[in-house]
Amino acid sequence: MSEPLDEALHRARAYREAGADGFFVPAAPDDTVGLLAAEAGRPLNVLHRPGGPGLAALGRLGVARVSTGSLLFRAALGAALHLADAVRAGRDADLPAAPSYGWVQGLTGS
Repeated sequence: MSEPLDEALHRARAYREAGADGFFVPAAPDDTVGLLAAEAGRPLNVLHRPGGPGLAALGRLGVARVSTGSLLFRAALGAALHLADAVRAGRDADLPAAPSYGWVQGLTGS
């Protein structure tokens, strides 16, 4: 086992002994997720990574919760900057259609 994995397993035991309800390993390498889930003794939460295992695969490995962390914000910021550059340059942004104003209002119950 690698040193970071040893440390993660040590922390999982410490959290479990302290009565934690779950264990979050944000940067767990794909090849260690199953071992961490089995050894944590508590529901394991990991960060979704584009190109990484999908939800079904993570579930089969024993992951109880998948978080997106800052991914949604960073994706939205990237799209906003891309669109702003396209508007400034007078070109098509080639992005998916933005949700309508009415659709967004429906989400918020307004």
